[in-house]
Amino acid sequence: ISLKFICSGCKGEKMPSIFLSHNQNDKPFVRRLTNDLTAKGIRVWIDEAEIKIGDSLIRKISSGIYDMDFLGAVLSPNSVQSRWIQEELEQALHIQISEAYVKVLPILLHDCKMPGFLLDKVYADFRDENNYQLTLEKLVERINQRYDHLKQSFPEGGLVQERIGDV
Repeated sequence: ISLKFICSGCKGEKMPSIFLSHNQNDKPFVRRLTNDLTAKGIRVWIDEAEIKIGDSLIRKISSGIYDMDFLGAVLSPNSVQSRWIQEELEQALHIQISEAYVKVLPILLHDCKMPGFLLDKVYADFRDENNYQLTLEKLVERINQRYDHLKQSFPEGGLVQERIGDV
């Protein structure tokens, strides 16, 4: 069952949402970010809030990745070495490719070796605590952007098949 969250002031529109893929060692930052994003009207999926005793981990995580608008990849030395997080990123990347829109938003917490497919992406840079609020606002702005799946990544008039062929 997929629940659609509706924002009370959004005139029936689906609430913008993000799945936060992270390593347990980065949990304090993820909790803070979750609280701040939620306060800005963004639905946040994190494991400790969504997975209950008896739930299937794989099923809940897969559903969360698919149902949320974006996957925020919290990047740190711990997370980029995690096989579990690599699996989450791969699933989100498959969605991004098959549905032709940006799904993965890189969130840089600490200097680390970036996954290959994120090397050319602009990321939310949370490495400097002094810039936390500014970076948070930029991330909120990106998550709040309403998009047409096909028009977001492709020029006006280009067919998806033609554009994928160009790649």
